[in-house]
Amino acid sequence: MKPTYALSALAICLSSALHAQSTPSGSSRALPVITAPGVSWHPETAADVRGGGPLNDDCSTLPDATLPLGGSIVFIGDNTGATSANDFEPGSPLDGVDPCVWHKFTTSGCADITVSYCATSPAFQAVLAILSPSCPTGGDYQNYFSYNYEDCGNGNGTIYYQSVPAGTWYLPVMANTFVGAVGPYSVQVSATACAVPPANDDCANAAALAAQNWCSFSYFTTAGASGSMPAVDCGPGAGFANDDVWFTFTATAGTMTIGAMGMDSSFNAVLELFSGDCGSLTSLACADDSLAGQAEQLIATTLNVGETYLLRVYDWNPGYPAPADFGICLVEGSGINLGVDERGLAQAWNVYPNPGTGSFQLQYSGRSGVGTVEVMDVTGRVVRTRSMQLVPGHPQQLDLEGLRSGNYMVRLTMGGSSSVQRLMVGN
Repeated sequence: MKPTYALSALAICLSSALHAQSTPSGSSRALPVITAPGVSWHPETAADVRGGGPLNDDCSTLPDATLPLGGSIVFIGDNTGATSANDFEPGSPLDGVDPCVWHKFTTSGCADITVSYCATSPAFQAVLAILSPSCPTGGDYQNYFSYNYEDCGNGNGTIYYQSVPAGTWYLPVMANTFVGAVGPYSVQVSATACAVPPANDDCANAAALAAQNWCSFSYFTTAGASGSMPAVDCGPGAGFANDDVWFTFTATAGTMTIGAMGMDSSFNAVLELFSGDCGSLTSLACADDSLAGQAEQLIATTLNVGETYLLRVYDWNPGYPAPADFGICLVEGSGINLGVDERGLAQAWNVYPNPGTGSFQLQYSGRSGVGTVEVMDVTGRVVRTRSMQLVPGHPQQLDLEGLRSGNYMVRLTMGGSSSVQRLMVGN
C-alpha cells in the first residue's frame, strides 16, 4: 500500500509533457491544479469571493458517503460563492489555493480511484486534483497519478489516483472564475480494488535472474507494486518510482548487461543496480536513456564474479492506468544483443482475433520450422504451452478455452530466438 504523499505547488497545464512534471526526490512538486489544453490557471483573490458559501463549503460539516470497491458514487452540487473558510491549513502547501466546496467518502480497502467531471456542463476548465485524509487539508494529501481532458469527450477532466489507502477522504471542487470552473457540477467517483502486489514487490523477495548468452526476456509486472524508495535521477529527471519491483543476480562475469522493455508503448523502464543487502544498499549505477516503449539497458562493469547484486525496475511514468507488464533479461558482456533473428521473428507472426474469446489463429510468415508457443498471464506464469509446425500461409489454431478474461502474453520461440506479443482474452 502506498503512503499519502506531501507535495507542493505550481499550476500544471495538460499541454506540458508528463515527463516534465517530475522533480528530483526531496525538491518541491507542482501544485495539483490541472487545466484544460491552452488554459492558464490564475489564483483568485479574497476580493473575488462573494456570498456566504454553499452548504458544503466547510469540509467539517459534510455527510459521509460509502464508496464500495467495484462501485461508484456521484456528487452533485454548485460551487458558486465558495469561500476559503476551513479549506487548507495555514502555511501548508495548498494554503492560498482557490476556494473550494467539499465532498467526503470512505473506502473499505486499498483502491485505485477515478474522479470524472464528464457530466459537468458547461465543462470545468481546471480542477484541484487531490484527495485529502484531513479537514482542513494540510500537506499530507494524496496526489493524482495521471489525468486527461480527453476521456470525457466534452472538455471535462478525468483524474486517476493509484493505490489509495482505505479510509475517509475529502474531495475538493475548486471555484475559479478566471478558468471557467464555477457553477453546477456533477462528479463521479469510482473505485476498483488495488491489484495484488507482485511477489517481488519488496527487496527481500527479489526475483532471481539467471545469466544468458543473449537476451531472452522473462516477463514480470509492476501492477499493484508499491514504491520502496525515491526515484533515481539518471539524467532526464527523476520520474515516479511508485511501482518498483526487485531482482537479484550473481555475477558470472566482470561486465554484465541487464535489459528491460515494456509490453506497452507507454512503459518507460528505469533500472537501478545496487550492491549490499536490503538493509544497507549502495547504488552503483542506473539507466534511463531510452524512450517509452523502447528497450532499456544497464551495462554493469567491474562486477565481482560470485558476488550477489540487487536491481530494481520501475516505470518512469505514473503507471496508472497504463499496462504494467515488462520483459527483463541478464546477459554476460556489454549489451543485450537483441539481433536480427529476434527482430525478424517479431515481424513474422501474429495472433488473431485480438481481442478474442476461446479459439485464436496464429498466422506465420517466416521460414518453416517447429516453434514453441507459451501463453503467460501478467505475473509471467505460463498457463498454456504447445509445440507446432509453422509453415508460411498456413495458420495454426491456438485453443485458449477456459482462460479467464484479461491480458496475456504469447511467446513464440524458434531456433533459439523468442518474440512476445500481447493478447487480450474476453468472455
